[in-house]
Amino acid sequence: MPVGDGHDGADGPDDATADGRVELDERDALLRRAFAGLTPRCRELLGLLLADDNLSYAEVSQVLDMPVGSIGPTRARCLACLRRAVGAAGVTADWR
Repeated sequence: MPVGDGHDGADGPDDATADGRVELDERDALLRRAFAGLTPRCRELLGLLLADDNLSYAEVSQVLDMPVGSIGPTRARCLACLRRAVGAAGVTADWR
């Protein structure tokens, strides 16, 4: 008596999961390369703002010796650079 549905499993859930994992790994590697291509200042600023420590702008200001009022605009410029780098590499906003 046959086991399963007779399908060879090539397109089964495990393969779909593996394909999804490969895509996520590729996307993550691309994002890491784009992040690494930012200026050291942008990497440091974004790294602090995205860290689990939830630093306030005042704390980030002290760490980076940057005026509090400069953090938001600098963050926006850094994120714009990151978006351009990611977009140039072919990653779209809907790639999850």
